[in-house]
Amino acid sequence: MNINKCKIIRVSLYKVFQKRLKVNEKEAHYLLEKILDQLKRAFLNVQDPRIKISSFGTFMVTHKKERMGRNPRTLVKSVILPRRKITFRASKGLLQKLNHPSTEEML
Repeated sequence: MNINKCKIIRVSLYKVFQKRLKVNEKEAHYLLEKILDQLKRAFLNVQDPRIKISSFGTFMVTHKKERMGRNPRTLVKSVILPRRKITFRASKGLLQKLNHPSTEEML
């Protein structure tokens, strides 16, 4: 299964795990859920708002301040409450592969 030709959803991810790791469906599903659970826990960690995955990139939790906004349809002004947001910054290696793919990686 080529992950580039489908949406990245849980089912497609654990099928890739299943094929590449040569484990059964239940084990692949368990592994994926554990990885996603660890990512969720890391995002909720207040002390360190960064998750760095080597050769992939860094996820950061940033804080957005309260601000004024308006409904573009009705033009009614309203306050947008403060919130937290997750941003992603790709690693240099990943950006190089995206911008200069070799013929091997496209197959």
